Order: sequence, then C-alpha cells, then structure tokens
Amino acid sequence: TLCGGLSLVSETFPAEVRGSAMGTAYTGLALGLLCGPLIGGLLYDAYGRRTTFRIAAAAVLINAVGQVALVLLLPPSASKETPK
Repeated sequence: TLCGGLSLVSETFPAEVRGSAMGTAYTGLALGLLCGPLIGGLLYDAYGRRTTFRIAAAAVLINAVGQVALVLLLPPSASKETPK
C-alpha cells in the first residue's frame, strides 16, 4: 500500500536524501497510474481479455516473488535512533 511503502522509505533512507527517495516513490506511483490503463488497453486490443489478465497476474507473481526474496536475502537494517 502507499502508506506502508512510504513509511518504509522514510525509515530506510537518512534525512539528507529522504525527500528525494519519497519523490522517486511518488513518481513511480504517478507513472503507474498514468501508463497502466494505456498499456492495459493496448494489450486488450492486441491479445484479448484473458491474455491481458494472465500477463497482469504474471507481473504480480514476479513482483511478489521478488519482494519475498528481498526480505529473506537482505539483512535487516538497524535503526540509528534509540527507542524511547
């Protein structure tokens, strides 16, 4: 989700580059919202409804596998701030 993703961005990046990282995250969101319907419509016209949904399902599956792999392979980062 957007809130969860941005909270991870703010937690992961130091204050000096946090604004740039959040801007990049919002840019990705805007590009997805802008290009998604266009690409979906082109795929629908070229291949039909079933293939379009299969392509979308494959993209979601690849994304999920990649995220799980990153969570399992990357070491957890320790927060620089001490808990209160």
